[in-house]
Amino acid sequence: MDGPMPVNASSDRWALGLSSSAALLQATAASLPPELLKVSGVLDFGATIFTWQPLVLRAVMMARAVSVTHLSAPRGGAIRLASTSASRRDSR
Repeated sequence: MDGPMPVNASSDRWALGLSSSAALLQATAASLPPELLKVSGVLDFGATIFTWQPLVLRAVMMARAVSVTHLSAPRGGAIRLASTSASRRDSR
C-alpha cells in the first residue's frame, strides 16, 4: 500500500485493552507488510500488552476510576432519588 496508513478513530478508545490495534497487527504475520515482518517478526501478546507495565497501568487506572467515583458520590442529605427530583416529568 502506497502512502500513509488510514487511522481508525475508534482504536484509541481501547488503547489499554486487549483489542489494541497495534498489538493485534504485530501478533498476526498476515497483517504485517513483508518488509516489516523481515525486520521485526511476529510479536506475541506476551511481548506487547501482557508485559507487567501495561498490566500495572490498567490496575492503577481502574483503581483511580473507582476511587474518583466513590469519593465524588453524594453522601447523607445530599443523596436524592430520581423519583423526587425537580426535573421529573409530571405523571398523568
